[in-house]
Amino acid sequence: MHLYTVFGLVVESTLELPVEKLERRATGQPIDVTVQVRGVLDGSSSHAGASRSISASPSEVMLYWEDVGQYCVRDGRQIDIRPYPGVPAHVLSLFVTGTAFAMLLFQRGYTVLHGSVAEIDSYGVGFLGSKGVGKSTLAMSMQQMGGSLIADDLLTVQTDSRPIALPGFHQVKLWPDSLRQLGYQPDDLDRLRPELEKRGIPFADPHRPQPTPLHYLFVVQQSDEIGIVPLNEKCALLALLPHWYPARFGTTVVRQLQAQPTQFMQCVALAQGTRVSVLKRPFSLTALPQVIEAVRSYVATNATSADDTSAPSRAASARTEGLAFAACPGEVQSR
Repeated sequence: MHLYTVFGLVVESTLELPVEKLERRATGQPIDVTVQVRGVLDGSSSHAGASRSISASPSEVMLYWEDVGQYCVRDGRQIDIRPYPGVPAHVLSLFVTGTAFAMLLFQRGYTVLHGSVAEIDSYGVGFLGSKGVGKSTLAMSMQQMGGSLIADDLLTVQTDSRPIALPGFHQVKLWPDSLRQLGYQPDDLDRLRPELEKRGIPFADPHRPQPTPLHYLFVVQQSDEIGIVPLNEKCALLALLPHWYPARFGTTVVRQLQAQPTQFMQCVALAQGTRVSVLKRPFSLTALPQVIEAVRSYVATNATSADDTSAPSRAASARTEGLAFAACPGEVQSR
């Protein structure tokens, strides 16, 4: 068994996971989460013929992938895996660190968004958006420009007096073109799965990632030009709701989880406790340095108001030089 700490939890796992190991259990810390492989599936599985499926209740989520196996996430404490024969351990781990762990964190009451988060100049900056819009690439770029990468894929928030982003697994998943833009050689890195071009890259940081106050959330959208549009609280809520992690699986799963009130209240808390904006960026990766500079400039310009733990006024934030405020941008409204 391996022992880890991630998202502030002590995890005991039969699988190796991409996160710092705890050397011994001499600290006396209780085990918060167990991850175990329990038996195997065969062709007679009730899921046969389905490419993937999910069923849920408030205390248990069953996940299935046709070429991987079945994951049972229970009570925020257990992830039990029944793989198909011959599935490599690193592939099983890949699904633990994504959907399975996201659902476990939801069961424990954390706010989980599909996004990435970095810390720059002592401010937590999160990136949300649709698949392929560049969330991971932006967060990794922030680290390369002097920041610290806190988490990729699972932007996990604990709310006390203000939202706190929790450090996650120590791996970023990037496509070859993004890796080359960031100075890496894709052929030097292992594919996440044999049939995928996407690679997993450990993110090394001289400082162990720490829980970080989350000041800014950027909903990333592709555009011909770089721009940042601050959102008022209503528009921020509308922009955040689709990126709440369980919502990725549709309204049926959210209803099965009995999570509609939770989704609404958690997104309201983020809309009130962070500065939410639309970040428009060109598709071309050559513009990446200019996009990051625009984000850093925006963070620096709004630094004083971001330190205020009371809900910031989005209308006031819109007076930032060079930014035009829209009551609710059409592309956010239509999501």
